[in-house]
Amino acid sequence: MEINENSQAMKVNVWKRIWTVVSVILLFFPLMFITLEMPTEEKLIKYWSQQIVWKTHEYAVQYQSLGPWSIRHQYNHLSDQALIQALQSKYTNIDYESINKKYQKKINNLIKDQISVVGEAFFAYLLVVSSLYSVGWVLAWIRQGFKQ
Repeated sequence: MEINENSQAMKVNVWKRIWTVVSVILLFFPLMFITLEMPTEEKLIKYWSQQIVWKTHEYAVQYQSLGPWSIRHQYNHLSDQALIQALQSKYTNIDYESINKKYQKKINNLIKDQISVVGEAFFAYLLVVSSLYSVGWVLAWIRQGFKQ
């Protein structure tokens, strides 16, 4: 009788083992999300420089017919931070203030945004894993009901 109870317990726990393995495999997705979506100062400065280039293209007459990437090509030897400074120094008549404020605010909130990305990934992972656990539990419960 004891052997039968242990074998039945093992059968009931099969879905828990499958759930554990699937949960470990599913860790790949939140880790990949965090890797791809984690805001960094480098990414923000890159986006900031792109916005500055587009604004320069929009208002600098000599670049309007060439396209924004001709500006980046001309300043290709500069880093993104140096490009921002160079364009703002050269084209003082263009109002870059709104872009500067936007990205300065993003840089100031960087840690908060990073925590938010980790929290979103963790919450989504917990939601999926707990849903899978619930489905497995319900299926085991249904299966057990048919055995009686």
